[in-house]
Amino acid sequence: MRGGLVIGIPLSLLQYGLHQHTGGTVDAWSVANNFALCSAIYDADRLPDDASWQTRLPTRVAALGSTGFYASNPLTVPLVPVVVLLHAAYKPLKHELKALKPFFIALCWTTAVYYVPELRANAVDNDLLTPLSFFLSISALSHAADVVDRDEDAAAGIQTLAVTASTRQEAEYVAWLLLCAATVLH
Repeated sequence: MRGGLVIGIPLSLLQYGLHQHTGGTVDAWSVANNFALCSAIYDADRLPDDASWQTRLPTRVAALGSTGFYASNPLTVPLVPVVVLLHAAYKPLKHELKALKPFFIALCWTTAVYYVPELRANAVDNDLLTPLSFFLSISALSHAADVVDRDEDAAAGIQTLAVTASTRQEAEYVAWLLLCAATVLH
């Protein structure tokens, strides 16, 4: 598993690069939200189930900050329950998502990284290929991370797409296919 800091850096760089041509707003608050959101979800996921409230406090503060960010704009308010859900229930949700996990993750990050800056700037464009390409890229990255964690996920009973693949090589092949599809679209 990767922590919030490690995921927040590439997401912020991707967000900045994506919005050089869209008119979306990528400011310090957006970048801070990327890190807060990553911590609220991924760092909370890494905590043991019996973690004390003091141990959980940093991820709770991060979730509160990210919730505040989304609540500060009427167009992003509908994302507030998503932040709360992912902060509170990402660990059990992974068991429910199973093979759909990389696509669910990609949908969430495509919304946060691609659409939120456009919504905040009131500059949503009609380009569907760029967000679809981004969605497939994030799906590939999420699936590749699951390939790395394949044995750990299998031991935990998390039936990700990587775990359900017959072999590790087959799971890697799926990641490459997703990445190639993203490249073709882009």
